[in-house]
Amino acid sequence: MNSKLNNIIHHPFWKDKFTSLSLISAVLLNIILWMMIFFAVEPAEEPIALHYNTYFGVDVEGLYYKLYVLPQTGIIIMVINFILSLLSFRHEKLTAYFLSFISVLVQVFLIIALYFIIMANAE
Repeated sequence: MNSKLNNIIHHPFWKDKFTSLSLISAVLLNIILWMMIFFAVEPAEEPIALHYNTYFGVDVEGLYYKLYVLPQTGIIIMVINFILSLLSFRHEKLTAYFLSFISVLVQVFLIIALYFIIMANAE
């Protein structure tokens, strides 16, 4: 068991600048998601807009704590992508880079979505 952990810790994946920068960026962006909800959304009993559609306006309402699904989804996608990236790094570097980049991109899209949800509730 100790040798497997040692192999993971000393894996070349961690020494690669692109993958390590992607991991750090994805984690920081996910922290920003949590902070946006914590500081911009006040706990309330009345429902808030959870989804906004340009054709129909607000089409999903719910309690404020359901917004925490966004950063949780970001964490799940990030963990899965980085595990797959770690596993594919030695054989398919391009796939590992793609998965690492997608993790960052998902966090960016979640931040944009959360921003628009916060703006829809500010009106």
